[in-house]
Amino acid sequence: MSSKDGFKSSPGKLSSSSSNTYDHGVQHNLSARTHASSSDWRANRVRLGVPSAQSSEYALPGLSTNYSSRLIRSGGIFVTSRSRFKVDMGPWHELPEDILLKIFGDLAVYDLGSAARVCKHWNNVASSDYLWKKLFQTKFKLDPSIPMYTRAEKGWRGEYVRLVDEAPVMRCEVLKDHRSYVLHAAFSNSGLFFATCSFDAQVIVWTSDYPCRMVYQADLQRKYNWKFACYSQFNSSDTLLMVSGAYFGTGPFLTSGEVVIFDLEDDFRLLSRTKNRPYDLYGAWITDEYLVTGELKWLQNMHSTSTLLLIRSTQEVGSEHVPILSTLLKLFNKNSACARSLQVAYAPESGPPAEKKKITASKEPTGSGNIVYRPEYFTAEQQQWQTECEAEAAGDEAGLEKPLPLPQSLDNCQERLLIFTTGDKTFTPHQIGVIKVRPEMPERVEVQHDIQELLRRQKNIRRLVQEQPDVDIAQYESVQQLCHPIDHTIELDGNAVGMALSPDHRFLYVNSHPWPNGLPHYRPVTPVSAPSIAQHVNTHVFDLATFTEVGSLVQLDADYISSDESYYIFPSVSHHYFASGGSKFGQLWDRHYGFCLARLTHDDAVSCAVLSAVRPDICITVSDDKTVKIWRSRRAVRKHRIARAKPAEILLPSAH
Repeated sequence: MSSKDGFKSSPGKLSSSSSNTYDHGVQHNLSARTHASSSDWRANRVRLGVPSAQSSEYALPGLSTNYSSRLIRSGGIFVTSRSRFKVDMGPWHELPEDILLKIFGDLAVYDLGSAARVCKHWNNVASSDYLWKKLFQTKFKLDPSIPMYTRAEKGWRGEYVRLVDEAPVMRCEVLKDHRSYVLHAAFSNSGLFFATCSFDAQVIVWTSDYPCRMVYQADLQRKYNWKFACYSQFNSSDTLLMVSGAYFGTGPFLTSGEVVIFDLEDDFRLLSRTKNRPYDLYGAWITDEYLVTGELKWLQNMHSTSTLLLIRSTQEVGSEHVPILSTLLKLFNKNSACARSLQVAYAPESGPPAEKKKITASKEPTGSGNIVYRPEYFTAEQQQWQTECEAEAAGDEAGLEKPLPLPQSLDNCQERLLIFTTGDKTFTPHQIGVIKVRPEMPERVEVQHDIQELLRRQKNIRRLVQEQPDVDIAQYESVQQLCHPIDHTIELDGNAVGMALSPDHRFLYVNSHPWPNGLPHYRPVTPVSAPSIAQHVNTHVFDLATFTEVGSLVQLDADYISSDESYYIFPSVSHHYFASGGSKFGQLWDRHYGFCLARLTHDDAVSCAVLSAVRPDICITVSDDKTVKIWRSRRAVRKHRIARAKPAEILLPSAH
């Protein structure tokens, strides 16, 4: 570096007991720069002879013997590491921190890592959170108003490493055991297993460790005459697996389905079968032993009722007095709509608000392909993190173990939020309904064996029914008192095709195909015909404590297709990432910063992308190309020495 740049060279000293041994074929310059205003610096240029590679007495502090043969530029020091040598750095370690920050701020990440190996002082400066924040914002084009992730334990440098080295963007395995379209995948709560379902009603349970291995397999088409299996979910203790699907031979309007429960501790033994209508209500675990399914009954004039049932997972009871089924609530549906895509969440202590709310999802395009959050999201995220830390600290002080995500029984079950898709304009689901309930099951069922008493009870029931005033079931107002009202409603103005809860159950992510707004091909909404839908998928993020929209990914698309071509695209949310399928490929976003990290490609539409809440370094995508792809982090690839790993289509700027 010349003195006109405002820096001068400082003398270096070669220390060696065999200084007469030289590699005469190679000579290197050691140059260093300091501020010109300092009177203590002297301008010198020293040419150093490098000891031979056989000498073991010389080493540059912090650099390994065979680190690299390339030229490493570290803030003005030019060295090669083919040979081992030791250099007295002189006053370089005394450079002021502000000068080093200025120099390091202009270095590439690789060169910054090299500079951090020069001495302890340089290492401390190179690890500065201020420096890495600037580097992070520059490389990833981060809006300065976005704060650092609340769960970041290693500062901005740790966040940089997480995005570059720990995100699951390396395709490590392609599983081809399914013979038809793979529709859904689900992780166990421990992250050790995952289940996949396909269009030929095959259900497979796998281990998630590398290499993935098939554990259980069931053909529900051959055994139970299923048409397809479309959803699965593990209970909180990972001892049971719920699988949902649809029957064969139900006519052109396929609505009838079934839910089966398998015991994972008893060689995948079938425990129970329960009807579920419509099939895409799916069902959901509400405790470790109980789940919620549904029954649909048509009334008249395209009106119906959806009854949500609380069901015991196993019907092998020791007494006829033990209840296995109870009605949770009944919903009134109009215009051919019904409840679908059921999810069960904790009821946040701070919400949702007591007053009924109806909100409409944002339509303002973000246009960037990233999730754009409002300031309220970061505030809520910080509050949720503080609440978790306080609860964990209180548990540690009391010597308590961390509880399971869901209670083991109904005895200690708190209020739950039932979240489902519905509608009131047409048969396609275009709204999100939320109801707060406390599940209860009768303690005992009284069985009456006296025939005369049974006949007497039936007669009394008929009399009570006849005494009730006539109700026009075609009018919602006249039957509202007979059904449970929906507490909160979200209008999407589009087909809802998938939902996912954050691990803390605070945020709800919703995928939807938007309807056109004032476009030429717009069709009026009627109960039997829905408008056209955009090919792309929009994502909306809602805070379940305040019941407000706090983030969105809204795109503009000139290509619209028929609503009949809509299919479910299941998203997934972990603490760090958000993943979703798509018509052409799956995608992985950083959940906090909203970056789209990578495209997870398949040869056909991606139905589902799933993440583990406890293993952030793995992602699974399933597709209509009949394959299951396992994506792992670069760190996992190095750990397991996966030679055939291929990177996804990375959308972030270069990390180097």
